[in-house]
Amino acid sequence: MKSDTNKSDIFHILKNCLLFRNFSENELAHMLSISQKIHYPSGQTLIREGDKADSFFILEDGRVEVLVYNSKTQQQLVVTELGEGQVIGELSILGNNNRSSTVRAIGEVDIILFKIEELSESMRLHLHQNLADFLAERLRRTNVIVLDSLVSQINIKQKSLLMFQSAVVIMIILLFALFSALTYYIFIGKNDCYSPNLSASPDSAQFSHANKPRQ
Repeated sequence: MKSDTNKSDIFHILKNCLLFRNFSENELAHMLSISQKIHYPSGQTLIREGDKADSFFILEDGRVEVLVYNSKTQQQLVVTELGEGQVIGELSILGNNNRSSTVRAIGEVDIILFKIEELSESMRLHLHQNLADFLAERLRRTNVIVLDSLVSQINIKQKSLLMFQSAVVIMIILLFALFSALTYYIFIGKNDCYSPNLSASPDSAQFSHANKPRQ
């Protein structure tokens, strides 16, 4: 370890990590003894896609983004973000493989690093046994995140569609009102303006009757 100031905190992190489930106190103490605490500044690459996978680590503090190279666009795409307590590079436990993604710090990051070569055979066996459950749990959480994201996108699209439909209905109502007004003006209002007034008022009728010559 680079520092002895927070060994108890790191031990607590290991004890609550699914990857180290069912580890005895002695096994956890051994993992603590071979661990290294490393600090990375913002924007620093922790691991690079294609490099040899010879270690794994726990994110003690901060957040990182996981990027995968897209050969079609020839760009790195951010596939997810990971935060405090997440294990990164766990497939290195299986041995003889390369990094499948690049991990880059978002802000300052502290990690707890474990080198595969420093693990005893019994430790590797125990980690192999826990790895299946760990990956299954990560897959479940990823599926939940993806599902929540899809539901959110669907809700946004539904709201957008509803707003569009409402706008179309309002436009139809306005066009109908304009058409009605034009129809009234053309067929009714225009006739009222130019047709002779055939009805006489009572006063006019009386005046006409009063001035009618007597026979």
